[in-house]
Amino acid sequence: MEELVRCDSCQEDAAALFEWSHGAGLADNDTKSAFEYNLCVVSFITCVRLSEALADGGPREGYIIFLTGSPEEMEVSDVPGILVQRGGAPFVFSEAFYRLRHVVCFYAYHLPMQGSLADDIARVTSLRAIVLFEVHGMNGPLPATIGELPYLKSLYLWSMNSKTTGPIPPSITNLSRLEALELTRTDLSGPIPEDIGRLRRLRVLNIWGNKRMEGPFPAGVTSCRNLTRLDLHSIGLLGSLPDDLGDLSRLQVLNLRGNSLSGELPQSLVQLSQLRRLDLYENNFIGSLPDGLGTKMDSLQKLGVSRNNFSGPLPSSLGDARSLTRLAMREAGLSGSISSELGQLVRLRQLHLGVNQLSGPIPSELGLLVNLRELSLKGNQLSGALPDTLSGWKSIEYLNLRNNKFIGTLDPLSNLTSLRQLWIGENSVSPDGKDVCNKFAGTLEPLSDLTSLRRLWVGNNSFEGHLPVGFSAFKNLSRITADNNRLVGFVEHSLRGRGYESLHWLQVDHNRLNGSVDLSVFPKLENARLDHNLITRVTGSIPQSLRSLDLSDNLLTTLPEGFHSMPNLEKLYLANNHISQWPNLYELDVSNNPINVDVTEFFMPLKWQNNLVVLDASNCDLYGAMRCEAFLTFPRRLLGHAAEVGDSLDERESVTAFRHLGSISLSNNNITAIATFQAFESPLYHVDIRNNSLRRVGRPDSRLPSSDYARFTQNPDLRSEQTDVCISLTPIEKCNDLRRSSGAHQSFIRCPSLTAYDDPRVTPLVPDPQGYVVRTLENGEERFECTEFCSVHNRLEVDYTFASDALCRCLPGYEGTGINCTKCPPDTYSNREIGTQTCKQCPDDAGSEEGSPACYCRLGHQRGEEPCEPCTAGSIGVRKGGADGSRIAWICQDCLPGLDCSVPVNYNASVLPGFFQLTVQLQSAGSSHNATREVTTYGARLTSLPIVTPCPLPSACIGTNKTNGLNICSEGHEGFVCSRCKAGFSRQTPQQPCTECAPLWQIAVVNVLLLVATLMAIFILTALAERAASSLGAEVPSQLTKIGLSHITAVCGLAFLAFDKSSIWGDQISSLLGRFFAWDGGIAQSYQVCECVLRPYVGDECVLYRHAMWLALPLIWLTAVPLIASGFDKARHAFKSRRRIGSDQSTPLATDTHLRALSTPPSVTDGRADNATAAHGPYQRTVTFQNDSRTEPVTRPSCQHSSAEPPKSGRWRQWLDNRGTMMVVILTFLHPTVTKNMLALLRCRWYPYVDGVIFIAPGESVSLLPIDPMDDMRPRMDLDSHVICRSAEHAPFLWIAVAGLLLWTFAPVIGGVAFLWRHRDGLQDHHTRRRVGFLYAGYRKNFYYWDAIFAMRRVLVLLIAQQATAQPRQ
Repeated sequence: MEELVRCDSCQEDAAALFEWSHGAGLADNDTKSAFEYNLCVVSFITCVRLSEALADGGPREGYIIFLTGSPEEMEVSDVPGILVQRGGAPFVFSEAFYRLRHVVCFYAYHLPMQGSLADDIARVTSLRAIVLFEVHGMNGPLPATIGELPYLKSLYLWSMNSKTTGPIPPSITNLSRLEALELTRTDLSGPIPEDIGRLRRLRVLNIWGNKRMEGPFPAGVTSCRNLTRLDLHSIGLLGSLPDDLGDLSRLQVLNLRGNSLSGELPQSLVQLSQLRRLDLYENNFIGSLPDGLGTKMDSLQKLGVSRNNFSGPLPSSLGDARSLTRLAMREAGLSGSISSELGQLVRLRQLHLGVNQLSGPIPSELGLLVNLRELSLKGNQLSGALPDTLSGWKSIEYLNLRNNKFIGTLDPLSNLTSLRQLWIGENSVSPDGKDVCNKFAGTLEPLSDLTSLRRLWVGNNSFEGHLPVGFSAFKNLSRITADNNRLVGFVEHSLRGRGYESLHWLQVDHNRLNGSVDLSVFPKLENARLDHNLITRVTGSIPQSLRSLDLSDNLLTTLPEGFHSMPNLEKLYLANNHISQWPNLYELDVSNNPINVDVTEFFMPLKWQNNLVVLDASNCDLYGAMRCEAFLTFPRRLLGHAAEVGDSLDERESVTAFRHLGSISLSNNNITAIATFQAFESPLYHVDIRNNSLRRVGRPDSRLPSSDYARFTQNPDLRSEQTDVCISLTPIEKCNDLRRSSGAHQSFIRCPSLTAYDDPRVTPLVPDPQGYVVRTLENGEERFECTEFCSVHNRLEVDYTFASDALCRCLPGYEGTGINCTKCPPDTYSNREIGTQTCKQCPDDAGSEEGSPACYCRLGHQRGEEPCEPCTAGSIGVRKGGADGSRIAWICQDCLPGLDCSVPVNYNASVLPGFFQLTVQLQSAGSSHNATREVTTYGARLTSLPIVTPCPLPSACIGTNKTNGLNICSEGHEGFVCSRCKAGFSRQTPQQPCTECAPLWQIAVVNVLLLVATLMAIFILTALAERAASSLGAEVPSQLTKIGLSHITAVCGLAFLAFDKSSIWGDQISSLLGRFFAWDGGIAQSYQVCECVLRPYVGDECVLYRHAMWLALPLIWLTAVPLIASGFDKARHAFKSRRRIGSDQSTPLATDTHLRALSTPPSVTDGRADNATAAHGPYQRTVTFQNDSRTEPVTRPSCQHSSAEPPKSGRWRQWLDNRGTMMVVILTFLHPTVTKNMLALLRCRWYPYVDGVIFIAPGESVSLLPIDPMDDMRPRMDLDSHVICRSAEHAPFLWIAVAGLLLWTFAPVIGGVAFLWRHRDGLQDHHTRRRVGFLYAGYRKNFYYWDAIFAMRRVLVLLIAQQATAQPRQ
């Protein structure tokens, strides 16, 4: 199968596939174009070309629908992410699926999908496979027409959440090409079709886990001779297996477990030579196992026949199945002895023969099973001693020999160091329950080296001595069961370290433990059964983790030491001992126990503990009312006297229980009432009864406990009226007012509800006026705020529902009492100053919305001495939030720069020309991507003031629309601050207005003329430079040209700045003169070709690309111009040769002047021969370097190389030497141009910032931005203000600018200075002057580097001009 990038035939399904995907919730309208263009790019679609075998006579090209909701598949599929976005809502399987004609596989895994497979599935004839794994929500029966799919090869329905119902359709046997059929864990019912044998190509048949299915074993399945896997477990099969089952010669897996099959196994079963797994677990098979089972089964790895009704011995032929790794025959009815041939199964790892009727000893040959990991022989009648060969089980981890008749010691097990579980208990009990004499005996010392043990069960034997203790600790041993033995102690000698550091279960009851026992050797012990021994004392530290301790039926005389330090103890059994003294409890913590009794009954046995100080019964399932009898008792003498005379007791003679109790915690129970707290003689300092079901506390003559800290929270039905508490309504400023002197405090002593029987010293409860906190209702609404009671004298914590009228008040904008609050209607208000009990009406010139805490001035008014005053001309309305979060209010403020305030500005601000008002795009959540509308931040109430910024080109901004306040740009301009040219317009610099693009031919002509003019200037300056290299008088034109170019760069840069910053010129004059001064003294250029020609290809970023291209253009100039000059030279030389003009020496155009200069008299100073110098020699000439002079040797003409003679360094070296001056001239022209363009990419202006699109949630209104745009200034590129500087969009151009400055601005200057410094002693050599003399000719000797100073001055001027223009105009 080959994956395709595009499938033309598949595109026929594009419309139907999109309709199905859209209806399912897998695709939205935005992806429709992807389906129409190429559905192979859709994330859950894979286009394929099938192999000839898979095509099987059908079309080869098609596509796979692959849907998986598994989070682990998020890296390869978008479906899990779509499912998360839908909040887990199920996908929908619609009928549009049946219009598909090229789908070859529908695969859905682990996702919810509603719908069902209908009979129309037969129309999708291209299907090769249907795979539905854990697709929850698909329901209904299998289509009756499923058998009409001519090319279907695989049908998988697995774990369909019991929604696939009905029988298996009979037509399924018509799928002549079907190779795999799996129907598992569904709600299918009925039998397997009888003619299943018609599926002759079937290789896999898995029908299992369908609890509603039943019926006979399909005998026709033996006709499916290609079957390799037959799994029919747990589907209610009845009857016997067919005799020709052995004809399935290719079968590798046969799983029939969990059915009701009966009869004997067919003898042909032994013919399945390729069988790897045979599982007949839990059926009703009878008879003996087939003769020869395993003889020809060299591939058999797993054999399971447990829980059947076989009879007879274990076949010795199983020893021939040498590949067996698991043999399970427990509860199979087998008898006889264990065959010694099993010792040949050297690969066996698991051997389970438990609960049979096997007898005799364990064959010594089993010791050869060196790979054995699990062995279970439990519940048989095996006898004898363990063979010594068992020591060869180096890998065994589980050994279960219990319920047999073994004898002897455990010495053969001493080397099983990998053993984790050892079960050898109950060897003294026969099957009829009577004790027998066959037992293991000796000690447990042979187990001391089995340090991998986790569970040890040796109960009901005759072991003596102590628990096993070796040289290594039992780090993993967690459970020991050694009951009914003859052990006399835990350990025989002291342990080095914690020998049983993981043990949590210890059962050694019915032994002979005597004297004192030390539990500290078991630091993590949780359950200990030590009953029915001879223990007299428990010493050492008792483990803190202990939960259950059984010491009943021993010889204890006192409680175990450390009884008070067992925080987790839940069960303690001390019955039938000799304990005579009980301790006096001071602290009792029984929290987190399921005591589940009436709370009064819980207290009754404890009230005799007179010394109890702390009681914690939290989370103990206590219920009911706490009645008075829980706290009152009678002296023992009265109880005895009343018992003797049969008289009743007078309540007045009762005494108080819990006299010293100071802390009581009954939280997290179900206590409904507390009768009184008056019974406590000493005041409680801590009471915690939170999270109960209290409805009443106290009685008419009692009150809440006088404690330092009492918690009654999370009792929703408890009210102050049911407690008779005293709540003072006298207003205070703060809780510290309650600390005043007694005279000033008298007003707080008495409450209105106090009666003559109340205690006049009662201190009332006073709400804290500074502790109010807003409460949020379940629906998220906030209507009121509540506080707590002052905690000056004591602290009482209750829910606000306890006394809502006293503890709660309505929020501003609401009216009512306590928590019964409603919103104020429109044009009314309430706040804390005027009170929130009722809402007051707003004045006529003010208004409010529903639920307002204050009134706001109406439009065009502000607050003054009168409630509201109108705004005047020259001012702007500023929206402010009212007090306490009220709705927008208006004030008037002086006009801001850039605004037209001839009339008061309230909604749409009018902006003066030359300014731009900040706008945003509003988009409602849920709308399409393009459904936005542009608004100003001020008009949309996103900002309290209009955000206005000057335009970099004032003439581009001509004001705003009077209706909607949106900006208006001049012709040809658009975008932010109107800085971008529209399509069809362009400009030379950002400081010039956009003009309409000229015709293409005109643009081409202008650029050609500029190119020719630049080439002529380069050629002329090159000729002057080469002449200056050999003639002192010729240096002047070259120097003047360089100085002129440098001054032009400086003047144009400063003029460019002056026209941009000054307002006296006007935009038109500045634009006109700006075009003239736009030249930088370098390469003349016209940028219209970039904006007008390239815009259709690169979009609005053409403005940036026209500057970025100067990173590569210098290389083109340095390569192309010398080549053009060379071409001209060759053409000129050929022309002269034909006309026989000149001599045999041919000089290039660029070097002709140099040769003529060499033919001048040998010494020239100011145009005159220097006779004095001529005396030095005929071949000496004096070269004047302004005020300095030096004598330079001159090569005689006869020694000069002919131009036709190639130099020794090669032709290219000669060509570079000839063009050296020209390249220096080109770099001189390129330097200011490249610098200016690279600096333009770095030029940024600061503007107020706001996100381009603001989303509005459904049902929500627009609110003020969290950050004012004027406080969030961000730089934007001056070339294109839509690009944020230093953003990801700006990053490529930033790197281009840095690279261009380094490569073409600084590198040539630094390289030139370095070259001149290196050759500073030979600068007057004619060869050096001819190549680079243009750089230093005309300067004094020591100032050869001065041209670099001029170059850096040009850079500085351009930097100042470029960056200064990016600052806002004043």
